[in-house]
Amino acid sequence: MNKTKELAALTRDCLAAVREGRDRSHAWRAWESLQERDSDGNAKGPLPYTEEALAAWDRAERLHPNDPALLHHLAIAHHARAWDLEIAGSPEAPEAWEKALGYWRRISARGDFWSDLKAKLLQCRPEASADVVDSLRGSLMEHLLDIHVDFVRHYFEGGEPHRAGVHVEIVRRARIAPAVRKRLKDKLFAAMTGSVGESLQSRAFESALAPVEQFLSLFEDHLPALRLHAEICKEWLSGLSYGDGWDEILTLARRARPRTERLAGHADLKAHPLAGDALQELASLFTQRGSNRGDAFFARKDEMHSEDKRRQALDAYEFSVEWGRAALPVSSPGSGPRRLLGHVLNNQAICLQSEIPQIMEADVDLETKLDTAMNTLRRVISKLEEAAEADPDDEVIPKNLDASEEALADLEKKKTLLKLNPFALFLEDDS
Repeated sequence: MNKTKELAALTRDCLAAVREGRDRSHAWRAWESLQERDSDGNAKGPLPYTEEALAAWDRAERLHPNDPALLHHLAIAHHARAWDLEIAGSPEAPEAWEKALGYWRRISARGDFWSDLKAKLLQCRPEASADVVDSLRGSLMEHLLDIHVDFVRHYFEGGEPHRAGVHVEIVRRARIAPAVRKRLKDKLFAAMTGSVGESLQSRAFESALAPVEQFLSLFEDHLPALRLHAEICKEWLSGLSYGDGWDEILTLARRARPRTERLAGHADLKAHPLAGDALQELASLFTQRGSNRGDAFFARKDEMHSEDKRRQALDAYEFSVEWGRAALPVSSPGSGPRRLLGHVLNNQAICLQSEIPQIMEADVDLETKLDTAMNTLRRVISKLEEAAEADPDDEVIPKNLDASEEALADLEKKKTLLKLNPFALFLEDDS
């Protein structure tokens, strides 16, 4: 009976040994398949990977998923394979990079792997500091992702932005600490916009803006990129005339506006005065261009103006006011941008008020004319109130505001009289 038990135990031990040997043979076969051999079959040294080795390590890793040595082999081999696929331009490269980074991430999280590495270091050099291993562990993922930043730079400089975009996405999706993400984002920004300076020198503004906008499409709140976008737009705008370049100004404004709105609302704007300066300078220049165009169509308040000129003037003034308001968050009281906004609002109000004589001469009933004129004056007053707030030191704006309020009160009085006496035709003579 005892012999039977002993035989059963021996059988179990043998089976366990066979299973262990079988399992470990996958790793052994993987290592063997890495060996590069000469014509006589002698090993010359290991290759970074072979497809056979990868398959064997994959099988071994399924059997021993927590073996750090296997994870390390797989990380190195898949990284080398991803590199080769990248150089060959293979469509499989992005997936291979992601797989390699996944193994490296698992290695980074394994405390036992790094403890073993410290022990090996001290065994080789007892006087060495083990802190170097901790430093390596802390920076491992950043160093690995730096490779992709280099690919981004390489492909952008080589005119292959679509290939650069693959590596931008790899960095963007990486699961890394916020501080590391910020550093890598800054590195990506430098890599993607390295050609901007040269483009600006040759006044190739489209080429200068394109990489900045591509970066902002991925990292929309990156303050240095928003600032650079505003600076490029300002340089472009500085060469455009409000006369023959107006359509191009409008196109550029539509392109710049979403970025300037993000810049104006950025949480860190006040801590970066140069970014605020870029916003103020761009917004002020747009404001000036609109003001100049409006004045060109409506140069003097006492001239007779066609309806078409008045419409064009009002459109230009409205454009100018919108950009003047955009500069307010970074403009101090009494500054040039605020005075300019006050000037434009005042001119816009005068232009609006010039419509009233035509309104009162229109071939409609008197009550409709009075209502239309009063609504116009209310818009005029609103513009002048905003102008006074923007530039409280201006002496003309308050006088215009008082005159407009008096004119509105007069029309309201006439409207009241008309309601009391619907046959008060004398009102038409007074109008």
